[in-house]
Amino acid sequence: MSNLKQLLIKSGIKPNKSSGQNFLIDENMLKLIADAAALRGDETVLEIGAGPGNLTKYLADKSGRVIAVEPDRTMGKIFGRALTGKKNVELIQSDILRWWDESRKNFANGSFIVVANIPYNLTSRLFRIFLSESPKPDRLIFLVQEEVADRVCAKPGEMSLLSVSVRYYGHPEKLFTVPRTAFWPSPEVDSAVVSVSTIVNNAEMDEEFFRFVRIGFSARRKQLHNNLKSGFPELHSRVMGAFQSSGFSPNIRPQELAVDDWKTLFFNFQKAKKPL
Repeated sequence: MSNLKQLLIKSGIKPNKSSGQNFLIDENMLKLIADAAALRGDETVLEIGAGPGNLTKYLADKSGRVIAVEPDRTMGKIFGRALTGKKNVELIQSDILRWWDESRKNFANGSFIVVANIPYNLTSRLFRIFLSESPKPDRLIFLVQEEVADRVCAKPGEMSLLSVSVRYYGHPEKLFTVPRTAFWPSPEVDSAVVSVSTIVNNAEMDEEFFRFVRIGFSARRKQLHNNLKSGFPELHSRVMGAFQSSGFSPNIRPQELAVDDWKTLFFNFQKAKKPL
């Protein structure tokens, strides 16, 4: 039995099954995640889902400051014990969405890195917040279900709205798998660590571009031009004109396009008046 599991049990803390709570207790995996953040020793780290501080302690050793956000107040009982002697850690016991909305202005004038062990139901939302909104982090290190990691890092042929959205802003990479046995209790699926680096600001056409992409992915099994025609019922000629100008086959499906292909198609859709 791991030291963390023993400590949790001794403290009367049990995983909350209803919220899918699983504690990462494998020390080797925790160290690997901290290493994956590629910290130099002076950065500010925003850790989301800090739990009992088992990862926080390794991040604190490698960074200048760790702001650890954890909504479960029972974790505060043992967080301090895990972080004994770590003067560069601040624990925020709050919901990340509410806290970030109030605190993001404090990050506007400095660089920071986000490290997160996040529940499935928040994955897409946190990617969107930290990639599409400001201020943006230098990079993201997310521990997610392996299926989600594969979707995020998918390449043309297997693309999704999520993978297009992430690649639009940065470079995603699946770093390594975290087996289900590394958690207590063991979940039904493996997890994986994903990094997103080279994060850029593409705000000049976000809203309309992503409306276009969402419509394009509205039915993955249908040909892309049919999805776009359904989404823009009065602009059929512009849809077909965009395909002709872009040099794409009308038979192409949404998962086959790379991000640059989507940008080209969107640009030509905006410009097209009628089929060429």
